[in-house]
Formats: sequence, C-alpha cells, structure tokens
Amino acid sequence: QSDDDIKVNGGTVNISATKSCLHSNDGIEINAGTLFCNGGTNGIKSKGSININGGTMRISGGTKEEKSSIYAGGIFSYTGGYVYAAGNTVTAPTYSDYPYAVASLSTYGSGGGSLGVFINGYEQTSFSPQNEYRCVMVLSPELYAGAEFGIAVDGEYHAGYYLEDGQ
Repeated sequence: QSDDDIKVNGGTVNISATKSCLHSNDGIEINAGTLFCNGGTNGIKSKGSININGGTMRISGGTKEEKSSIYAGGIFSYTGGYVYAAGNTVTAPTYSDYPYAVASLSTYGSGGGSLGVFINGYEQTSFSPQNEYRCVMVLSPELYAGAEFGIAVDGEYHAGYYLEDGQ
C-alpha cells in the first residue's frame, strides 16, 4: 500500500491479502514481470490512475458488491501485457491499444474453482480465483476486432463472443 505511486518493473510477485493486494492513492504502473494477486477486497486499487504497459497478471478481487479485481478512480490506460482478472466488478480501461473483453456472468464462478480464458479456441491461461466472481476481464495483445473470446468456468465452456473495436 502506498500514499504515492506503486511501480512494478519486473520479477515475480505473489500477493494474497485480506484487503487490496496493491493499493495506491496516486497511481499504479506495471511495466514488466509476473504478478499474482488474490485480494480479499480489491485485487489492484488506485484512487488515481492505473497504467499497464507490460507483464503478465492474474488478479482476483473480493466478493462484496462494490469490490473489484481492478479498480481505477482515475484514468486506466492499457498499452501491453497480459491481464486476466476475475472479481465482483472491474474498471474497464479508459484507453487501450487493443480491444479487450469483459464478461459479466449470470451466476457466480466459485472461489477456488477453475477459470480458463480462451482466444480463438486456444486456452491462454487458467487460474483459480480466490473468491467467488461474476465478472471476468481480459486485456491481451492477442485480442483484435473479430477475435473469438471464451471462458471455462469450473469446466463449463462458454464461447462464441466476437470482439468489436474496443470492448
């Protein structure tokens, strides 16, 4: 947690927290590295901006109504890297170099269960969100207008969602 900025420029970071994994009053910048966040409230939370420029992230947020896997109070900019996030809600990018996918589930995915992410029928990643979730967001340079997006929640595959420009 920081009153100022948080920057991740490399390495492997594993965080499990009863509250937010990364929490900044000013801004969070992720440029490289591998980040695993299992937050009890939010995965990544900034009252200011979030800038994701690289790296690979698997982020799990809390289950309360207002809690997110990723929350930005200001601008959320995405220019590169791989972000796989599951939580109750999510802040979508205000600026993105690539189309992105946000799926709102009609029923909760189970905490500790499996979540697989697919682009054009190929699994990109799978992980086990710490808490129940009803929202999944994927930011990836592999996404483009016309790409097919799918997820597997606890082994049940859902696909056939095609991306347009943007979301």
